[in-house]
Amino acid sequence: MRGQDVGQGGAPGQRAERRAIGHVAVLRIAVPITLSNASAPLASVVLIAVIGQSGSPAEIGGVAVAVAIFNMMLWTFSFLRMATTGLTAQALGAEDGREVAGHLLRALLVAVAGGAALILLQRPIGWAALAIMRVSPEVEAAARAFFSIRIWSMPAALVNFALLGWLIGLGRAGLAFQIQLGLNALNVGLAVGFVSGLGLGVAGLAWATVIAEVVAMVWGLVVAGQELRRLGAPRPPTRSIR
Repeated sequence: MRGQDVGQGGAPGQRAERRAIGHVAVLRIAVPITLSNASAPLASVVLIAVIGQSGSPAEIGGVAVAVAIFNMMLWTFSFLRMATTGLTAQALGAEDGREVAGHLLRALLVAVAGGAALILLQRPIGWAALAIMRVSPEVEAAARAFFSIRIWSMPAALVNFALLGWLIGLGRAGLAFQIQLGLNALNVGLAVGFVSGLGLGVAGLAWATVIAEVVAMVWGLVVAGQELRRLGAPRPPTRSIR
């Protein structure tokens, strides 16, 4: 990918549109980001409500505790989203196509490595977190059941962080919102099916999250590939008029 291609691929005048910053342009980015950030906590509430249909206070408490642990781990890696957004936007503004792609690749590598590390360290992480919270044995058992399954979604979850940050950095917040909304909708739908339909309980709730994260990751990677091709498209040859 050549640096001069960024901002020149696609429709004529695209570079000028990127440089024109107004209220509408800001809202096109800010509104999807706000809705995306709001959808994740709402999905967590719905998941806890789904497991609440089982009528077991221990399962409800266990899922709530496990979700809090995962939120803490995800917050630790929030730089994958924030930093990637800023660096990608900077490279895009400089019309440096190589760096636009490079920031995505580096973020994905960090995400995969971080997710793998969390899987390898799941025992000490789970033990330390539950020891700090000091929950009852019943709640701890439910939390461990959820934690031991959902931890396998962490590489995909962190990759999704990197992909969303990269898309937002490109000014494609609408695409990022679609992926995030699809992730949460699929997660809730699978949770209802696994828990209420199949009666899988806490395990079903965890597997719903794993599947949703992986599907969103594949979707995001496909979208990222399309964006790279769009940004790297060479300009059509110009003919001199004599």
